[in-house]
Amino acid sequence: MYERVLTLTAAGLLVGSLIAPSMGFPQPQAIEEKKAAVAKEEATVAREEATVAEQAAKVEEKKAAVAKEEAQTKQATPEQKTAVAEKKAAVAKEEAQVTEERAKVAEHAATVEEKKATVAKEEAQAAQKKAQTGSKITQQEAETLRERAQVAEEKAKVAKEAAKVAKEAAKVEQKKAAVAKEEAAEAEARAKQAPTPTAKAEAGQKQAVVAKEEAKVTKEAAKVAKEAAKVEQKKATVAKEEAEAAKVEAKVQEKTDSTTQAEAKKTAEVLEEKAAVAAEKAKIAEKTAAAEEKRAEVATKKAEVAEEKAKASAQIESDRAAADRTAEGRVQATEAALAAETTQAVEIEKKEAAIAKEEAEIAEETAEVKEQAAAVKEKEAEVAKKEAEQAKEEAEQVGIRDKKVEAEKKAVALEAKAQETSKGAEVAKQEAKAAREQAEVAEEQASKEELEAKQAETEHATEAVRDEQAKGEKTWARKAALVLEEVIDSPDQGIPTGLLNRAKCVVVFPSVVKAGFLFAAKYGDGIASCRHRESGAWGPPAFFNIKGGSFGLQAGAQKSDVIMLIMNQKGLEGLLLSSFTLGGDASVAAGPIGRGTSIGTDVLLQSAVLTYSRSKGLFAGINLEGATISYDSAATLKVYGQEIGAEDLVFSTRKIPNTVRTFTETLTKYAAQSRQQTAVK
Repeated sequence: MYERVLTLTAAGLLVGSLIAPSMGFPQPQAIEEKKAAVAKEEATVAREEATVAEQAAKVEEKKAAVAKEEAQTKQATPEQKTAVAEKKAAVAKEEAQVTEERAKVAEHAATVEEKKATVAKEEAQAAQKKAQTGSKITQQEAETLRERAQVAEEKAKVAKEAAKVAKEAAKVEQKKAAVAKEEAAEAEARAKQAPTPTAKAEAGQKQAVVAKEEAKVTKEAAKVAKEAAKVEQKKATVAKEEAEAAKVEAKVQEKTDSTTQAEAKKTAEVLEEKAAVAAEKAKIAEKTAAAEEKRAEVATKKAEVAEEKAKASAQIESDRAAADRTAEGRVQATEAALAAETTQAVEIEKKEAAIAKEEAEIAEETAEVKEQAAAVKEKEAEVAKKEAEQAKEEAEQVGIRDKKVEAEKKAVALEAKAQETSKGAEVAKQEAKAAREQAEVAEEQASKEELEAKQAETEHATEAVRDEQAKGEKTWARKAALVLEEVIDSPDQGIPTGLLNRAKCVVVFPSVVKAGFLFAAKYGDGIASCRHRESGAWGPPAFFNIKGGSFGLQAGAQKSDVIMLIMNQKGLEGLLLSSFTLGGDASVAAGPIGRGTSIGTDVLLQSAVLTYSRSKGLFAGINLEGATISYDSAATLKVYGQEIGAEDLVFSTRKIPNTVRTFTETLTKYAAQSRQQTAVK
């Protein structure tokens, strides 16, 4: 007795193709009608499968498109990252819906297998009864039908198992969609938050939680893939046994007429081809399960890296919070935090590059498996076509009219199933193409991340050398950050929140020297940061000098800190010139003071540049009309290692060196506080 194990395929064996018509057994009309009805329903299942496959292919194409877009988002704005995350979530939702539909089709197919088993059982019982009453059917032939009915019954059981696995897969995809939705919501929240160190640390912790959930779901997916592989193996085993049984039956038919012999031989050949297809499907399922297992391992590594990043960020913030609360202490804490963050970032980039490489390998394996699956689907379509042709030939040989009608119905149903299987093969090709595109994107991304990791390591070492060479520039940046911190400590004398929120650039000249009698000359070195045109984030700092003079009765030398807010496009264009004069190239005015001071429309409309001065603890608006601002390209060269024009620098997305990053970090924090205060109002 053959081992009785089999599972469902929408293009599975129609038991009736091996039954009495090929053996010359007289069959009750009711059984023939049921067989034709089951064949028709099988064709419906094949059509449903083809429809779901088409939907799945479209989803794969969307995934490929989103993967390409995602590969470009590393340097993108928070809003762009949010948009991509939302697209990923939408595609994940579609994929979950497709998997749910696939589960419904599997349930329908299981129902069909049950009906086939019932028909086979009825046929076997009828044959046994005839054998006992002395009909032309022998006991051996009746026993063969009984055994085949048992196989059909077990096929139905395994089909139920396949439907159960499909349901589990649908549940997993729903969880994946939920995680993707959570990721999109998190990206949106990050886009709305000010990029302060505290906000970054909190976002890192949330990302780590999401990454853990994703790893958990991916493990579940791998488990389901293993179960699916086992089901496919059962399919292959029983398909092989059925093919062997058909060979034995073909030998039994050698004693009958030539037509019956030919039909039995063709049936055996078709079953043998089906068994070969089933064996290939089982291998593909095993490869898919292996790829899913690797994917789960990678997801776990990603979660570990995310947690490592989150813990490091939390520790940095904890150290920052524990630092001296004076302005000087806060600046020192920022410098220490940036140094720790940079060191951590280099190590994390290495790990992320290694993970990206593994992901690319998995994507390549997946593409190969999809391509193999498409080839197998083509073979399956060819076998289905042969089966349909054979059914048509058999229908032509049937002499009894009623039986001929039912045989023709069965042949039509098998032909419809063959056509749907052929469509499925074309769809499988599309899916394979999309998987190949995803693999290419993953490979490109892995190469990019590997290069970036190496560059980060090299840059870290180079930056240490530049940091030593640009000590003076680092001092400017540090002093400028300290000026901002001290202004934060003076809420009654600070810059109105509305102005800072609207400013296009902020320029700080710490320790501007003013000396002379009647005519006072000014000179100072400073640093500026401008908002990025798209993201609104504060960009890489540039260096400037201030020179100028004013008339008045004054004597002696005096140092003061000067803060300038560039309020409109004209002021911005002036700043980015190699040299421009306040009041000449752009209108200038003393800025209003007081954090809560309301801003008049005339101030915003009439002044391109607002200026402030702080001397001996007194902070006030000051008119710097006549002063000249010049871009310091030599200082820029020291810090960035290359000559860059002011406009190209301040609006670039280049990495900000730690030499000057203390300034932008402090400015980001100050601006975030101002936005929060404005929102409260």
